[in-house]
Amino acid sequence: MAAWENFHTHILDAQINSDWQISAVDGSIEIILEDLMISGQDNSGIGANHVITLGMCDGCTDEWKFGEDEDDYPDPPSSEYTNINFYQLDWFGQEDENGNVCNQIEFSTNFRSQHSFRELTQWGIKGGTGGGLSSDIDINLSWDSDILNSNSDNFKMFLYVGSEDGVDMQEQNSITISQSDLTLNDNNEPNIWVKMGVCADSGETLTYYQDFDGDGLGSSVEGTFCQGFQPAGWVNNNDDQLINCFSNELDCAGICDGTLLEDCFGICGGTAIEDNCGNCDYDESNDCIQDCNNVWGGAAYLDNCGNCDNNASNDCIQDCNNVWGGTTYLDNCFNCVQTESDECEQDCFGEWGGSLTNDECGICGGDENDGDTNGDGEPCDIICPAGQSFDCNGICNGGGGVDECGVCDNDSSNDCQMDCNNEWGGTAVLDNCVVCDNDSSNDCQQDCNNQWGGTAVLDNCVVCDNDSSNDCQQDCNNEWGGTAVLDNCGICDNDISNNCEFDCNNEWGGGASIDNCQICSGASTGLVPCEQDCNGDWGGYAFLDECGVCDSDNNNNNQCFDCNFEPNGGAIIDNCNECVLAGEISSCVQGCDGIWNNNGFEVKYDECGVCGGNNSSCTDCNGVINGEASFDGCDDECVGGDTGMDACPIDCLDEPNGDAIEDNCGTCDTDTSNDCLLDCNGVWGGDARVDEHCGICIGGSTGLEPCSLDCKGIWGGNFEEDLCGICDADIENNDQCVDCNGTVDGLAYLDNCGNCVEDSSDLSYECEPDCDGIYGGNHPPNFTCQNGDIACNLDACFDLANDDFLLPHRFDINRIYPNPFNPQATIDFVVSEPTLVQLNIFNLKGQKVDVLKNEFTLPGHYSVIWNGTNYPSGIYFVILHSSNSIVKQKMMLIK
Repeated sequence: MAAWENFHTHILDAQINSDWQISAVDGSIEIILEDLMISGQDNSGIGANHVITLGMCDGCTDEWKFGEDEDDYPDPPSSEYTNINFYQLDWFGQEDENGNVCNQIEFSTNFRSQHSFRELTQWGIKGGTGGGLSSDIDINLSWDSDILNSNSDNFKMFLYVGSEDGVDMQEQNSITISQSDLTLNDNNEPNIWVKMGVCADSGETLTYYQDFDGDGLGSSVEGTFCQGFQPAGWVNNNDDQLINCFSNELDCAGICDGTLLEDCFGICGGTAIEDNCGNCDYDESNDCIQDCNNVWGGAAYLDNCGNCDNNASNDCIQDCNNVWGGTTYLDNCFNCVQTESDECEQDCFGEWGGSLTNDECGICGGDENDGDTNGDGEPCDIICPAGQSFDCNGICNGGGGVDECGVCDNDSSNDCQMDCNNEWGGTAVLDNCVVCDNDSSNDCQQDCNNQWGGTAVLDNCVVCDNDSSNDCQQDCNNEWGGTAVLDNCGICDNDISNNCEFDCNNEWGGGASIDNCQICSGASTGLVPCEQDCNGDWGGYAFLDECGVCDSDNNNNNQCFDCNFEPNGGAIIDNCNECVLAGEISSCVQGCDGIWNNNGFEVKYDECGVCGGNNSSCTDCNGVINGEASFDGCDDECVGGDTGMDACPIDCLDEPNGDAIEDNCGTCDTDTSNDCLLDCNGVWGGDARVDEHCGICIGGSTGLEPCSLDCKGIWGGNFEEDLCGICDADIENNDQCVDCNGTVDGLAYLDNCGNCVEDSSDLSYECEPDCDGIYGGNHPPNFTCQNGDIACNLDACFDLANDDFLLPHRFDINRIYPNPFNPQATIDFVVSEPTLVQLNIFNLKGQKVDVLKNEFTLPGHYSVIWNGTNYPSGIYFVILHSSNSIVKQKMMLIK
């Protein structure tokens, strides 16, 4: 068989045996693979070789379209041979585009497709040998490497055998393997792989995730590509929470990169603003501001000296020079001075700023000319004029006096006072606890209950009382008043549900526990918890032997030995009763006659498929086995196949060189005038035709009948005449002439109690209002009047003979009679209060056809007759309308 053919770079960088015209994905190298052929031949060349094709299979024997090994066994099958197949376990059960299911796991799937160099595309190869071929003969796998050259470094194709390094199929055209390499491994996987892609030489792939918005974060859509060769827009993470939002930020309305924010009220797009004091509103004019200490909403302010606090008592003041915070002050003479040396002084008379001085005799304001008036030899005797005396300051007729503290002055406002200890001039004062002393350091204080002199104190839990015995304590977490306690394991918390407990070994918080064998084990016990044996028994003695049998019997451990006495070995007894080792190929072959033998002389099918045949049954007239030559029907010549001669044409009547033609209805003759035609429904030879009136396709396979005239005289129209003789296209009004008994044009009608009355004179259906004014109600009259009549109450007994004088308690239509009617009907109605009353007649179309009453009406019983002589048959509605009520009833006019 031919190896790979027609490799060329057409539109894509690499195409194998393909004339497809496909543009490359994202402009990079892509590969179209149609036919990849690998030949398997034993190195001795004594057995039949085998060729497999990866890609399209147009003549597959099981109709599986893609990659089938078209020849199930090599040719010829009568001697040694090598058989190989493409293999992929996952392909089994797949369905191709023709609806055929792959029923052999050796066959490939559709690889006639476009493959990106970024992906690692791979196919497995399995096979076997037979026909007596010795197992020690190696197998040669070969291919045409010359046609795999590419002008791109991204096109690579490698063949791998087991764990060995891959073979570059572009540089090398064959490889030698052992027959055992053709078998599957323990995981039912092939040992031989063909790999294609830029990482075919390393096999290193990585899972990448598609980045839809270009933010470097991948979505959940994943793909496997050669490492470092992922397509643009694919990244190695799947961390994108918003796959269509680059910034991954949504505003409060869920819009990517939107500008809407929630205001302080939690309203998306709202305009409320929270000021710096935490107040949320829509009014910026009342936003809090910073005080002079830069505290938002603070109460501190600057006084006139630039001092910032919120204590008005220490605000600076103006001095006597009108300087804020100045140090000048008024002395006793009201002079504005800076220091004490600038202050004015008292004169000898005690007047601030006065000019009097003491003379040499010590007399304030004296003239120093006093004589010795008392004869003591001193010239400064002082004698007050007649009628005057000295005050305590020695001033004649002075105003000075001595107070209780012995102080002499002429100012009574500064006389000393008695303190709380009854001492004149004492400094003792009463504190808030009424204790009198002159020591302010021991003045009583307010306790935490604001009681002066109280003994209550705040404990560490901020509880105020004068009982120290209940002061809160610190718990084990050093929290004042906390409830945490130390459990027996030294763990401090306030959750008693997790307090440590005794384990089964009587240790607080110990890790020992009762195992499934009811033994206290683990932790400090030194015992290992018991385990389940292979039978699921806790503490059991059963075990799995080499055969996978679970029991405690050592005498049956060889029950899984193969014929070569290997536990779970792969050696088998073949059909010729010989032990074949694992990896070896049995030489036992079943002949087509059903007999097994291993001497190579089993009966085989000939090339015609005849068991033990000689190929005569499938040899054509040209002597070619399975040839296609045959004798034609014209000159009885051997034509077709390898003869190079064409057979004469046979018409549909099997006439050589005949003129008969089969028409679209399957009729074969030589007369074209009777060929079947396509009817209007698209059926060859059909009976459908176009209706002459409606122009639609009817009859035949359409299922449509010829159109007819409707009651309006329209061909194919949808107007129908109903039971009432009305011709229209509305099926909703077909019962408008049917009475309540279902009789067409019947006279029965529904009274106010819902009874269907055939004749208004039939008193058995008489419907009267009860004491609540409800027709057919549940409160009939049961009061017996003096005259034996039955009434609703005593007030109704005065005149039962004239019900018209009993004022109604409702606004309603009592009845319409007769109904149906012709030509006139009486409408009885009642009015319960003075009101504007309208009584109108409407047809089914909602059109007002008559006005029977439109005036202010007093309470009472009323009857109005409507004459329908000038109106067509049909259903009409009686609408009774007041200022606050609407009542509607239906009546039928029948002519």
